[in-house]
Amino acid sequence: MEYIKILPYLSALVLLVFANNAMAEGDIWHEAKESRVRLLVSAQDMHEDALSYQALLQMEFADDWHSYWRLPGDAGIPLSLTPLPESGIQEASIKWPVPERYEAYGLTSFVYKEKAAFPIELKLAPDFEDNTSYNRQIKAFYMVCKMVCVPQEFVLTIPKYSDLSDKILARNQGKMRFAKRRLPHDGEISTLGINLAVLSKDSLVVAARATHGFDHVDLFVDAGDTVLLIGKPEVELQDDDPRRAMLRIKAPDGVENLQELLQGQTVRLVMKKGSKGVMREFTF
Repeated sequence: MEYIKILPYLSALVLLVFANNAMAEGDIWHEAKESRVRLLVSAQDMHEDALSYQALLQMEFADDWHSYWRLPGDAGIPLSLTPLPESGIQEASIKWPVPERYEAYGLTSFVYKEKAAFPIELKLAPDFEDNTSYNRQIKAFYMVCKMVCVPQEFVLTIPKYSDLSDKILARNQGKMRFAKRRLPHDGEISTLGINLAVLSKDSLVVAARATHGFDHVDLFVDAGDTVLLIGKPEVELQDDDPRRAMLRIKAPDGVENLQELLQGQTVRLVMKKGSKGVMREFTF
């Protein structure tokens, strides 16, 4: 009979649908007109009763749109990740790639253009893999801007690590390794280093090293909500060694004493040259 001939095709179609559904949670792009995101799980860590996933949130932007670093500057809203109720997700920690400086309309921002990839650590309920009542969902929220600014919000479903094939995991791990190269190195690298940071009444001064000179070096300062230090660094080269310099960022107008304002505060510095970056924290 004719229906016997189509049974193999129906069986293959059912298998294909199930395979696509298994991949969908880990591979699907969530799209808006201005940007799109997806979240890829690359590794699982288990320590006693604690479970966590290493994941990568990939973000791509339409032409000329951009989004923001953890400290956006004069304007913008950076990425945030919020676990939904009954998700089994306890916490999401974001690692931030080195941004670039963007100046327009008299404003200075620290941004990502074209695309960005954020390594994420997801702390999960110990029974995340086995408890079918968890929805495994997390909300991603951020702002993108061009001539106007548009908020973006997506609900992402975290795939179970046990559902991912070795091939998918290997691909995700490769993407994670590449993304980590865009993170600022905690400490020094052979070509860049932040040696010291001191405060005066009217500026932050950083002693730095750049093996290939200070052309196109930039410095980003994250002082939290205390003060916004977004000016371009003034570079004063050492006379006897052009690979070393003092970088000075002036306090903004209205700040009478930067040293007093940041006393007892921890400030994170990121210095960038090309695609390389280093990071150090100082408590004053």
